[in-house]
Amino acid sequence: MKSLKMKWLLWVFWALAGLFELSISTVSGQTHPSTHLVQPQQTWYGIARLHNVGVNELQSLNPQILAAGLQPGDTLRLPQPATLPDIPVLVSFDEPRPVDTLPRTLPVLTSADTLRLLAILPFQFNSDTLMGGIEDPRVVRLRQISLEFYYGMRWAAEELTSAGMDVSLRVVDSAPDSLGDTWSLPDLLWADAVFGPLRTQTLDSALDVSALLGKPHWALASSADKILSKGDHVFVAEPEPLAAARLLGTTAARCYAGEQVTMLATGLHDADLEEAFAAAFTAARDSSDSPLVRHLVSPRFAEGVSAMLDTSRTHVFAVPSGKSSRAMVAHLQNELLKADSIETRLLMHPDARDYEFLEHRLLHHTRLITPAADFADWADTTTLYRFWPYRDLTGTDPSQYAMLAHDAVLESASWCNDFPIGAPLPAPISHHFIWRAEGSGRAWRNQSWQIEQFSDGWWIPLPCSPSSGDKPSAAPAPSFNFSRDILNSPYGW
Repeated sequence: MKSLKMKWLLWVFWALAGLFELSISTVSGQTHPSTHLVQPQQTWYGIARLHNVGVNELQSLNPQILAAGLQPGDTLRLPQPATLPDIPVLVSFDEPRPVDTLPRTLPVLTSADTLRLLAILPFQFNSDTLMGGIEDPRVVRLRQISLEFYYGMRWAAEELTSAGMDVSLRVVDSAPDSLGDTWSLPDLLWADAVFGPLRTQTLDSALDVSALLGKPHWALASSADKILSKGDHVFVAEPEPLAAARLLGTTAARCYAGEQVTMLATGLHDADLEEAFAAAFTAARDSSDSPLVRHLVSPRFAEGVSAMLDTSRTHVFAVPSGKSSRAMVAHLQNELLKADSIETRLLMHPDARDYEFLEHRLLHHTRLITPAADFADWADTTTLYRFWPYRDLTGTDPSQYAMLAHDAVLESASWCNDFPIGAPLPAPISHHFIWRAEGSGRAWRNQSWQIEQFSDGWWIPLPCSPSSGDKPSAAPAPSFNFSRDILNSPYGW
C-alpha cells in the first residue's frame, strides 16, 4: 500500500513538474521588473498575483495611486525580492530560521470573482455494514462529524454570499467509494483553499499534493508533528497549547504581582508546557518581585502541597501540564479542600475545564483561572441571531466542529482583500486567529487564547488582563439574560 502511495505521489510530482517547469527551475536566472503599467480591468490583487508579490506590500509602495484609485495607464512600483542562492524553489531550508526573521505573509486568495473551497471529509461511503445491516459505530460517528463540518462551511458560505462574495463549495470523500471515486488532483487544482481530511494518515497524503500547488490547506483536526512539518501552506486551526502556557505564565506574573507563585511540575510528558509557562512568567515578572517556585510532583500525587499551606498568606498554585496530570490534580483538589480555611488561588491548563471530577466548591474557592479558546459573546443578541440560519439548516445548534469549520471559512475569506463586495465580511464567532510559524517549511499555528476566571458560578474574562498589573478579584455574577441562559450555551449552565 505504501509503495502504491509513493508511486502515485511521484507521478503527481512529475506531472506537475511538466506543467510548471519554469517554477521548479533555479531562481538565480530570473529577472524581476521594477514597474508595472496598469491595463484595463486589472485589480490590485491581479497585479500582485501576476508578479508574485503581496497586495499590501504593493499598495504600500504606491500610496498616491492607492489614494486616488487604480486606473489604466498608472505605473506601479513593484517590490523587489531578496537575492537568493542557486537553489531549486521546492528545496526547503535544513534549519528553520527564527520566526521574526521570516519574510512571509499570509496568503491572498481569489479566483476571478468566486471563492472556491474544497472540503475533503471522511463520509466513508466505502464501508461495509455489519451483520444485521447496521454500520460500524466509528463510521457512523465520523459521518456525523463530517456532516457537522460540512454544515458549518455551508453556513459560512451563506453568510459570505449575503455579504456580496460569491462562494463555491465542493465536498468530496476522503476515501474511495464503491466506484473508486474520491478526491483527486483536479479537485485541488480547482480550489482556492482546502479543508481536511480529518484523519492524519489521509491528511498526510493530501498535504503532499497541495504543497506542490501552494494551496492554503487547513488541518482541522490534527496537529501531529509530521503535519506541522509539511510546509508553510498548512494552517492548523487548533490553538497551540504552548501559546496557552505562555499566556498563563504571563497572567500569573502580572495578576499576582507581590505574591509567591508555585508551579507544580512533573517534568515528564508536558515538560514543554511547564518550561513555556516558566519562561513567560520570568519574562513578565518584575525583577524586584519573588521568582517562580518550582515544586516537583509525580503525575499521580501532589506531594508536599499540604505542608506548604498556612494562614500567613495567599497561596497561588499553577498547573500548566494537561491531561497527563489528571490524577495529580484530583489529589491536589483533596488537599486544597481539606484546608478550605486557607486562601488559595489556582491557574490551570485549558483541559481542566473538561475534568468532570473537579468540584464546584474548588473552582469557587480557588477562583480558578484557565486559558479559553472560545471567544464567542453569548450575551450578544447579534451572535445569537447569526445562529438561526444554521438552526434552520440542521434543526439544532452548531457543534464545536461546525463552529470551527464556519470560522475557518470566514478566516479564509478575510485573505481575499481585493474582492469588490458591498458589505463588510462577517467575522468568526467562536475562534480568533493569530498566526505564527516556527520556521521556514513549518505550518502556521493559531496562537489565539483568552484568560477566563471562574467566579460565582460563571466563567468570565479575567478582570486583570495580561497587560495590566491589577490582581484579579471576585467579579459580580452577570445579570440574568434569557437568550444567554436558556438557549443552548457552551458553558453548560
